[in-house]
Amino acid sequence: WLNNVCEICSLPLKTQGKTICGRCLAKPPPFDKILSAFYYRMPVDYLIVRFKFHYQLSYGKTLAVLLAHKIKQNISVTDYPQYLIPVPLHSSRIAERGFNQALEICRELKKILKIPILKNNCIKKRATIAQADLKLTQRLSNLKDAFEINWGKMVIPEKVAIVDDVITTASTVSEMTKVLIKSGVKKVWVLS
Repeated sequence: WLNNVCEICSLPLKTQGKTICGRCLAKPPPFDKILSAFYYRMPVDYLIVRFKFHYQLSYGKTLAVLLAHKIKQNISVTDYPQYLIPVPLHSSRIAERGFNQALEICRELKKILKIPILKNNCIKKRATIAQADLKLTQRLSNLKDAFEINWGKMVIPEKVAIVDDVITTASTVSEMTKVLIKSGVKKVWVLS
């Protein structure tokens, strides 16, 4: 379990009692909070790789159930987001992989937490290089203008949660958050 973290970005902290990391104090991110369940190390890294790249969907379900447990421990039901938004994949990546791992996590969270999913409102409008293959500075420019939000006729929600499998530098969720806020959303959380 990921504990003793920055209250905003979920970065692990070395000292006890400090609640917000220096990076978030110096330059607050666009999202309100990240809630991540685990450190990305054995056995979690193994489960995620098998889930994401080897079509072991049961591992994704297990991780989502554990994430739901972490959410229940840390967020009161009255503070739940109105909707879950999976990080979208470009159509070419879905064709290659066969599924969107963030959507699979959302499906389990919806069952457990009773929070609806918005899976068609946010799209990745252009293919990008896989973030894992890039350095931090490249990650930000790689995603510039990659996401688009279309609310259609629905009322724009005030509070949503972006869901992803792994958060490394937070550049993907930061870019999505900027688009969501620009569209009228007031509060954006990130769950991973």
